[in-house]
Amino acid sequence: MPLFRILFSLALLCLVSLSAEAQLDKLNKLNASLLSDYGDSALAMGDGWSAVQYFDVLCKKKPKDASAQYRLGLAHKMARNYEKAEAAFQKAYDADNEKQLLALFELGLMQKMQGRYEEAAETLVSFRKKNRGAKNAKVMSKKVRLAVEGCNIARRLIDTIPLNVQIEHLPKSINSVHIDFSPVLSPDGTLIYGSMKDSGYDKAYKMKELDSAPKRKLYQASKEDGKWTDQGEWKGPFNKAGLNTGNGQFSPDGERFFFTRCAKNKSKKTICAIFVSRMENGEWQEPTKLPETVNHPDYSSSMPSFGIETFRNREVLYFVSERPEGKGGKDIYYALYDSKRDTYREAANCGFRINTAEDELSPYFDVGTRTLYFSSEGHPGLGGLDVFKSVGEMRKWEDAENVGYPINTEKDELYYILAEDGESGFFTSNRAEARTFKHKHCCDDIFAFETLPPPPTPVEETPEVVEAPKPVQPVLEGKVVENDPADPVEKLVGNALVTLYEMENGQKKFVRSTYSKKDGKYNFKLIPGKEYEITVSKDGYFSKSVPVEKGKDGEPVVKQNLLLEQLAKGPIIIKNIYYEFDKADLTPESLTAIDKYLYPVLIDNPSIIVEISSHTDSKGNDSYNRRLSQQRAESVVSYLKKRGLKAERLQAKGYGENKPIAENTNPDGSDNPEGRQKNRRTEFRVVGQIDQDIQYKE
Repeated sequence: MPLFRILFSLALLCLVSLSAEAQLDKLNKLNASLLSDYGDSALAMGDGWSAVQYFDVLCKKKPKDASAQYRLGLAHKMARNYEKAEAAFQKAYDADNEKQLLALFELGLMQKMQGRYEEAAETLVSFRKKNRGAKNAKVMSKKVRLAVEGCNIARRLIDTIPLNVQIEHLPKSINSVHIDFSPVLSPDGTLIYGSMKDSGYDKAYKMKELDSAPKRKLYQASKEDGKWTDQGEWKGPFNKAGLNTGNGQFSPDGERFFFTRCAKNKSKKTICAIFVSRMENGEWQEPTKLPETVNHPDYSSSMPSFGIETFRNREVLYFVSERPEGKGGKDIYYALYDSKRDTYREAANCGFRINTAEDELSPYFDVGTRTLYFSSEGHPGLGGLDVFKSVGEMRKWEDAENVGYPINTEKDELYYILAEDGESGFFTSNRAEARTFKHKHCCDDIFAFETLPPPPTPVEETPEVVEAPKPVQPVLEGKVVENDPADPVEKLVGNALVTLYEMENGQKKFVRSTYSKKDGKYNFKLIPGKEYEITVSKDGYFSKSVPVEKGKDGEPVVKQNLLLEQLAKGPIIIKNIYYEFDKADLTPESLTAIDKYLYPVLIDNPSIIVEISSHTDSKGNDSYNRRLSQQRAESVVSYLKKRGLKAERLQAKGYGENKPIAENTNPDGSDNPEGRQKNRRTEFRVVGQIDQDIQYKE
């Protein structure tokens, strides 16, 4: 279609109401050519509702037009009216089974979207056979294989391994007849979600009135007496007139709220961008737009979520974009947060284990299990968008796994999130229970779910046998505290990442992670008889790993505080480092000191680069002392390299007598043995950090 006709079509699309019955007469007066052009424009804009009305009238005017029927099917598919889409594709294929062979493929997909898996698989395989030799045969064969695999997986997930979950459809005070989406729990337990509750959505809006048309906004709900109740628009600087708002997510510390605003750019293209509002003095501040390293000026960025990468414990922003360097459709990207500069690195694609040639949406990263949950059309699923999960971070992931039925159904499921307990959460779906205003699958509603305990194992009645009492499941709890010997006041550390590992045959097995609260508290459930190790880390502090202290048998609570030491800007003395007299050889006592203190620090903090420095007193000439101290520092580095540490993390430096920390002589000129002993020391200081981002490249 010529450019001027496309622009004209888009303009008329805004002027003509496509949902009010009063406009039907106007559509009937349009000739077939204009109806076709306007319908194509609506499809290009992603406006399935409008396209349906144009092509519906066109098909009534030209009932034997196979192309019109096919495009009507695409319009119904876009509007998620699967039954009518199936009927339109069937008519298109029946009218011209050669030119509209793709209608047979789409027909199979619509059968799959209605849960008729065996029929869908037969239709899809039939299409593949008929499509052999076509130019698109290779591409379409791959799509058929994916869809058929989804049909096979669906039967297995539904019939043999359904999830033991209870699903609740949230009440109509929350779920409107329009779209309800992006549920997220605030730190105080309030449910924040997006919705379009305004009435008048069906009204005809002229071009000059479009800014006043209903928009998606953020709302809040609270749980009262076990039931969720809507509390109206979320108060704060989030919703803005004329802009669609949603996709909210709190930062790991709960002090920042990220969300999406969508508006048309200068080219009249709708672009979504991620904004952030900060909590200051108990109030949310005016939102600011994230930099272009995240928000591409020409493509949308939306659906933010957060993780913590394990190498340097940096915050990671995950989000969705359709920028051209992706795998196809909408992809999930990540951007590392630089807390010191309060900015983000250039966004990168999460890679082929997450992203496909189809759409990937609504990422949610569960820090506790290091698992990314997301919705995808490109991995084998039960219907359209299914929820998948993958363990990993940034570009390094395990293969995606379908979370299962009945979270996933033959319809669309997305915006999956977990509550703090890891056993319950929310998601959205357009399944049959959803409240709608057009047809039964038009719009998404919010659902809550809860994992149920496994049913009791039936046992034969044996009155004579008395069951032994079950062992008490201990709970590990404590506080993260800053270790500052110079400050007697206990300083609690919030938002520290605390990770629990099970120890088995000397190997660590990841169990779960959590954040310390504002008051420094953390807790984990333990399994009796198991041995554990716990790691605590936070930006600006040395990470630290310690064994979990064993409580007394039957003790319900094991208390253990965790000490964090700030990354010192200056040098830190390594005590008990000694050398053979006038030599650089390390004594056995020195090796023990390195193993006990320095080596664990370097293992627990794998990104830091340290300078190992050696110092002498003032005896001997300066050049000799420099040479000896350099050799001694190199001895420490050499030993650490033998223990497996990388050379690029270790720098040896001998300062000789030039950096004393005590006087070598007394004021009267006599020798000061105590001062000389202090000066004969070995230190380390952090001089940099290794950037390991390259390890995530494919």
